[in-house]
Amino acid sequence: MKKSFWSSNPFRIALAVLIVLGGAAAMVAATLQNLGVILSPQASASSGTSISKNAHCRHMTEEECVIQHNAWKFSQTLIGKTESEAIANAQLNNFQVRTVSRDREQIVITADLNLGRIDLWVKQNIVVRVTTG
Repeated sequence: MKKSFWSSNPFRIALAVLIVLGGAAAMVAATLQNLGVILSPQASASSGTSISKNAHCRHMTEEECVIQHNAWKFSQTLIGKTESEAIANAQLNNFQVRTVSRDREQIVITADLNLGRIDLWVKQNIVVRVTTG
């Protein structure tokens, strides 16, 4: 009985080699892409955007540092307000806001970074702590 081309051993070996090489090429491409992301602040600095010299804003552009500082400065005005007042006030001033803890119970949140977002810690309907990001 004659073996078909598709089931021959040399074909299987060649296919396995191609799969391994393809996977290796994908890993190299992903590594290079990750390096590009890691090195992007330096790359963006050379394209006209400057890296902040502020010690509190390491690895950020000047614009990102200003956004974070403005959010932090405004967030301090929310401490002591009721949760609904704080949310309404923040939204009125074009800040994203979310409650991350209510009466010592953590609320499920996303781990994404948003420099202009304000996180509220609420106890007995009063904002007792704020963070940004």
